[in-house]
Amino acid sequence: MDRLFIFDIGEVVMTECKTLRDVARDIDVDALDFIEDFRALNSKIMEGAMGIKEYYAHLSEKFSVKADDSIFLNNYHPYENKVVLEEIKRIKRSGSSVVYGSNTFEPYSSWFKENMREASSLPDFLFLSNEIHLSKPNGEFYEFILKHMGFKAENAFFIDDREENVDAAERLGIRSYRYRKDDADFKAFISKCLL
Repeated sequence: MDRLFIFDIGEVVMTECKTLRDVARDIDVDALDFIEDFRALNSKIMEGAMGIKEYYAHLSEKFSVKADDSIFLNNYHPYENKVVLEEIKRIKRSGSSVVYGSNTFEPYSSWFKENMREASSLPDFLFLSNEIHLSKPNGEFYEFILKHMGFKAENAFFIDDREENVDAAERLGIRSYRYRKDDADFKAFISKCLL
């Protein structure tokens, strides 16, 4: 049976990602104000409707800070989640397809491709929100991946750390798993999917 596994990247394929609270601290801006502002622009940023240079100009004007890639990449040291990567290898050995479907924006998307060598080499395709101009939990995000990969929802599995993203995929009939760093439970889910 052909199967498609869709993995989120942040806090699933790689962990210890930098948070908005960390960015706010690094640029000496009130965290709640910074987070509220980011959330108001989230869809535009994640879907590439607002380019990163435009966003930096917005930050410079709103918060009177020098904004460039360094505000997101300074002290950014996520690492590859070896447990998840080993399960992805097992999935691929079974003959199933693996893709990553993640909400992201520059400079993170380029950083991932350049620095997470093993993790970025495993998927058959990367579906990054800023490149496909769709983001989770919008149902069109999942439908785009299914169509592009030639799969129906009943033959797809989705792994993400955010409840709203998992719920959205399940509403489309994609069997989903909320990843919470419980290695035994995660491995059991993958084993069940591979039956």
